[in-house]
Amino acid sequence: WPVQCRLMQAAAQRLHAERGLSPAAARLLFECQAYSPLCTLLLDLLSSAILESPAANPARLLGSYGAVYGTSLSAAAADDPAAEGRAKSLRDDAATFLSEWRRADADAAQAQGQSLELLLAIAELLYTTAEWRRQRDAPLGGEAALTAVLDRMGSLPVLPSAPVHVDAAQASFRLETPQIQRLAPPLLLAAMEVTHAKFTLLRRNGGAQARGGMLGRGGVAMGADAELRSLRERAEALVAFAGLSGWRGGDAMGLGQMPAAVSQQLASW
Repeated sequence: WPVQCRLMQAAAQRLHAERGLSPAAARLLFECQAYSPLCTLLLDLLSSAILESPAANPARLLGSYGAVYGTSLSAAAADDPAAEGRAKSLRDDAATFLSEWRRADADAAQAQGQSLELLLAIAELLYTTAEWRRQRDAPLGGEAALTAVLDRMGSLPVLPSAPVHVDAAQASFRLETPQIQRLAPPLLLAAMEVTHAKFTLLRRNGGAQARGGMLGRGGVAMGADAELRSLRERAEALVAFAGLSGWRGGDAMGLGQMPAAVSQQLASW
C-alpha cells in the first residue's frame, strides 16, 4: 500500500503538470488519502477558476471598458456558463473534501486546510456579491442580497474594518498563499462596491427621512449616522489596504501590482 500510494501520487503529479488532467489527478490523490497535496491542488484549481469567472472576477473586465468611473460591473460581467460551471463544481468538491479530511484527520485538516477554508469563504463572498449585482436592478434593489454580502464580509478575517487595522491586515495577508493573494483585486472590488452601495442607500434613506421630518426622532437617525461613519472607515481601510505596501510579498512571487483600473474604481467609490 505505501508503494502504491507513492506511485499514485507520482502519477497524479504528472497528470496535473504534464497532461492537464487535473480532475483525474485529484481523484488519485483522494483515493490514496494524500490529503495535503490534494489540498494544494484544489487551491490551485479553485483559485484559477475564480479568476476565470466573470461573475466572481469582474475586475478582469474593467480594463476593456475604458474609463471605469461609474462602470456597472453587473453589465460588464457577461454570463459564461462553462466558467461558472467549473467554479461551482470545484467549490463543491473542495467543500466535500474538507469535510472528509476533518473526519479522517481533524488535526491535519485544522493545521493544513486553513488556506482552502479561507479560499472557500472568499469564493462565497464573491459569488454572493455577484448575486446581489444581478438583483440590485429589481424593485427592492436587492437589499436582502446586499445585507447577505455585508454579513459575509464582516466575518472574513483578511479584510480590515477600520484604518487602525490596516497594517496588521496587510502583514497577515502577505503570509497567505499565492492562490489567495492573487484574488485580492476581485475581493477588494467586491468589498468596496457593497460598502459604497450600503453607504449610498443609507444616505439616500436619511435624506428621505429629513424631507419627511423624521430626523432626530428616536434612535433611528443616530443609528444610521453611526453606520455611515463605520462604512466610511471601512472604505478608507480598504483603499489603504489596496496600497502599494500591501503587495510587496506578492511581487516576490510574481503576482504583480494591483491593476490600475481596479485602483481607480476603488478610489472612485
